[in-house]
Amino acid sequence: MSSVHDPRLDALMKHKNICEKSFSYFFYRSMKILEPQTKIKWNWHLDLVIEYLESLYLGQIKRLIINIPPRNFKSLICNVCFPAWVWTKEPSLRFISSSYVAELSTKHSYDRRQLIESDWYKQLWGDVVRLERDNNQKNYYQNTKRGSMFSTSTNGSVTGHGCNIMIVDDPHDPMEASSDVQRESGIVFWKETLSSRFNDPKNARTLVVMQRLHERDLTGYLLAEENGWTQLKIPIECESRTTFIFPITNKEKNYEPGEILNPEYEGREELDRAKISLGSYGYAAQKQQEPAPREGGMVKREWFKFCDRLPEYFPSIVLSCDMAFKGEADSDYVVMQVWGKKDGNHYLIEQIRKKLTFTETCRALEELAAQYKGYREILIEEKANGAAVIDTLASRVHSMIRINPKDPKVSRLNAVLPMIEAGNVFLPNPLTQPWVDDFILEVCRFPKAVHDDQVDAMTQYLNREKENIGWYPSVEDLDRLSAKSDTSSRYW
Repeated sequence: MSSVHDPRLDALMKHKNICEKSFSYFFYRSMKILEPQTKIKWNWHLDLVIEYLESLYLGQIKRLIINIPPRNFKSLICNVCFPAWVWTKEPSLRFISSSYVAELSTKHSYDRRQLIESDWYKQLWGDVVRLERDNNQKNYYQNTKRGSMFSTSTNGSVTGHGCNIMIVDDPHDPMEASSDVQRESGIVFWKETLSSRFNDPKNARTLVVMQRLHERDLTGYLLAEENGWTQLKIPIECESRTTFIFPITNKEKNYEPGEILNPEYEGREELDRAKISLGSYGYAAQKQQEPAPREGGMVKREWFKFCDRLPEYFPSIVLSCDMAFKGEADSDYVVMQVWGKKDGNHYLIEQIRKKLTFTETCRALEELAAQYKGYREILIEEKANGAAVIDTLASRVHSMIRINPKDPKVSRLNAVLPMIEAGNVFLPNPLTQPWVDDFILEVCRFPKAVHDDQVDAMTQYLNREKENIGWYPSVEDLDRLSAKSDTSSRYW
């Protein structure tokens, strides 16, 4: 007697095979169990992260760091669904996962167990993945194939547990990232505890997934002190054109300047609010994955002086400009700075920093020159659009000086460091002029910052002033420069 064919069984087996072959599909289907009220708005970064995890499972990558902004499914993908998916293929593998606090690691462990014990998972893989009744706790469970999953927290006990795959998910508390002691404890926990828990060190696989919090966080330590790490770094908004290569399919994603990672979740309005709440340093680290030391690099933040009100008059006003090569999305910024000098001190009065076309650049400079009609000179680096701007405006704007620096950028900044360190450079109060925070961030991160146009304009002016140290205004200059007093209060 022939058996009756059941098409539902064929559909079920097809669904099972797709899930095992495609972690993307497995994750999408798992979210119906883990977050039934959440509608996933699929984005390219999810496929990118998932392919890196697939490559880690296959052993093509052995040590993987994923730096991605919070609230982009990083823990659900990496710490909950990934181990459950691996068990559908190799249920004998053992995992250790760690987070900065016990409550968080327990939650991830609970969510993972909830997925594994769901009717959907059991229906597809219940014959190979069954949790043992005697080893089924919130932070530790073992299946009948001797695979296990153990969860702990920074500085927690790992005694008696080993693994094939290690997952370190947010090893630092964001609220304590500024504490050297607290941050170092996460690094020590890795060095002295987690890194020695591999059952087969030669074939071990390690995943560190976190938002950046500090230049000396665990990611910073691993990249600086250890070899063999692959880093996937995804900023919330693109500053310079980046091409991501998908490691499994070899697809390419061009992340263009100004593009936001997932605007369906966080758009421009939300990011602008985040910049205010996090500050420039916090935003650069947690959102852009580019932490900078708060104390600064070549230039220390504490060297800058701040004032709420300009001096009543300046003997000297100079405009310093750094021009872009072109006015397209991937071009540099046009920067125009207005500097005032009095009693040996230099005051940054105003700054324009925008991506402008050539025509817009000429118009902006002409308007700025008219506004500060008592200026002494306008410094313009001749490279990029500089020479063309000078030629175009020569009949309408006076005293434009062509600058052709011969020294490297680092040398130019080094030459004026004493002026900044001595406290002779004054900036507007960042509380009233928010752009000042971005200016300081770029200067303090130099030469590692993505952009350096503000640094170039500043060093161009300060180096010029070193050459003009003996200059003093004539009576005609003083009459001309007194025009500044009409506009000073606008910017402070």
